[in-house]
Amino acid sequence: MLKRDTTLVDSVRSLPEGGFTIMSFDDKKINATLSSVKEYDSLQLALPEKERDGFFVRAVERQNIHLREKYKGDSKASMKAITNKFIHLFPQMLFVSLPLFALLLQAMYARRRQFYYVNHIIYSIHLYCAIFIIILSGLWLHSIVKGITHEVHDWIGTVFTLAGFFYLYKSMRNFYGQRRAKTILKYILLLFAALLIMVLLFTVFFLFSAFAV
Repeated sequence: MLKRDTTLVDSVRSLPEGGFTIMSFDDKKINATLSSVKEYDSLQLALPEKERDGFFVRAVERQNIHLREKYKGDSKASMKAITNKFIHLFPQMLFVSLPLFALLLQAMYARRRQFYYVNHIIYSIHLYCAIFIIILSGLWLHSIVKGITHEVHDWIGTVFTLAGFFYLYKSMRNFYGQRRAKTILKYILLLFAALLIMVLLFTVFFLFSAFAV
């Protein structure tokens, strides 16, 4: 049995490396030489049970090998497929982020008893729609001035980005009716918390995209 294990390990070491990896583990470098999921499963079965990969590591390693096998070790092709899948899932990610954004507002305005969670949901929907309009307006203006210098494009991007941030502040002040100082403080906290949520959602949906291709 020991001889068979050694032969199997030696044989996979001669296989070519390369290709995109979702996540790499320092102690699993031998898996980067495997050319098929079947070989990985065989290698795992040849190991003692205590030395086999756990559920999470096994899932990641199997998908890494699957991507190398499917795209012939072409990292660019693998990344392009994952990116395309992620773009298709982007609307779902925004849909998931909306109730979470409203939950942040619920926490920040918990003392304002006149506002229920549904009020925060309605405000968030209006805010998302307004931000989309600002983004689309910026893209439309970009297409009109296409061919002009990069400086003009940069200025347009900067102006519409600042417009989005300013709209968020003004909408919070008008909708919740608090003083400027309180609104600015909650505005900063909201931006920071929303950024953390979006980073988390980006990570989750990107990993989902990587496992879905």
